Amino acid sequence: MAAHDILSGLAKMIFEGREGMVTKDQNGRPWVTLGDQSLAASISHSRNVVAVALATRPDLTVGIDIEYIDLQRPIAELAAQIDMSASIDVHGFYEGWCQYEALFKATGVLDPDQQKHLSPLAEILLDVPADFTGKLVVCSG
Repeated sequence: MAAHDILSGLAKMIFEGREGMVTKDQNGRPWVTLGDQSLAASISHSRNVVAVALATRPDLTVGIDIEYIDLQRPIAELAAQIDMSASIDVHGFYEGWCQYEALFKATGVLDPDQQKHLSPLAEILLDVPADFTGKLVVCSG
């Protein structure tokens, strides 16, 4: 619920005090409704860090992902799930994983091969606390 409150506050700040209602669609994706507009949103949390993203226009979608860099995770196995090299270093893996997750959240495309053919409008590496990594992706809706 804290993420929904943060998302509502972000909408209020961006849209000059207008109250936005946070809802989820049938796939669990968050949306913020402002009057007759539905704006794509995205939420991510890892450990004690929460991140939210909100599209500023109805023709955009957004995806955000943050991850704690856990050196004990089976990186090679997880990398294989999204078609990354098993020999990738830890930081490269987490950046790639966040990219994959953010793109999935923005587009709904789960298949890593299909994701390779997508062209996001923006991909931003987030400034997050040490031991975390994060990515924001903006796509045309």
